Amino acid sequence: MKKYVEILEAITAARAGMVDTAKSEKEFAREAMVIAHKSGTDAEFDAAKAAYKAAEEKFAAECKHNEDLKMTLEVLRDNAAQAFFAESIETICTIWNKYAGKPHGEKTSDKIRNELFAALGVRVWIGNKYDDASITCYFDFGSKAPFRDLEFCAIRTNGEKVPALVGNKIQPLSPDIFRVYNCGAYVDDVPAHVQAIREAHEKAQEAETAFANAVSAYNSLTRGSIARASTREGVKRWFI
Repeated sequence: MKKYVEILEAITAARAGMVDTAKSEKEFAREAMVIAHKSGTDAEFDAAKAAYKAAEEKFAAECKHNEDLKMTLEVLRDNAAQAFFAESIETICTIWNKYAGKPHGEKTSDKIRNELFAALGVRVWIGNKYDDASITCYFDFGSKAPFRDLEFCAIRTNGEKVPALVGNKIQPLSPDIFRVYNCGAYVDDVPAHVQAIREAHEKAQEAETAFANAVSAYNSLTRGSIARASTREGVKRWFI
């Protein structure tokens, strides 16, 4: 896993790699082709048509390039979340556990919050959410973080609750009980992952088309009260 700061650099580079798609160039080439078709010679029209095709291909390539980078940024965002979690969760638990057994009053809360901010540079809230420990890190607007906040939630073992507070008293927390909420797993090879997304998307589209054709073929055979199928609701488990 790369370091959090390294992933932030990769995010900055990906954003800088976005190109301004040459839509205007494509439209200009199309207009030139229309003019040549109306008043130009065959050679002029062929040249304008070739220029339009080149501009269209360039536009399509630039759109794909930007689309890949947008997907890359989504993957890098989750990578950054996982890296920050890996680098910070032990520090968070260590500082919190220094006060285990003490009431979570205003002074203790301020001490914990200040120590965490000094150690991590972010504002951290620790408490209970649905009876289990929850940690939320808040990032300042001026930071390079690709998110405004991150939540780390506790994972129950054998169905037992894992609270941060019991009767407003601080409970010890272990780093290994937490995971990043609503976040994908870390991806080592981001370009390969983006390509895999494209390939899976293509297969899904093919499967969707095949399913739609199968539904249409089935429905063309049904009569009366025989159950019909739909691409939205699927195929019924009964016929009639």
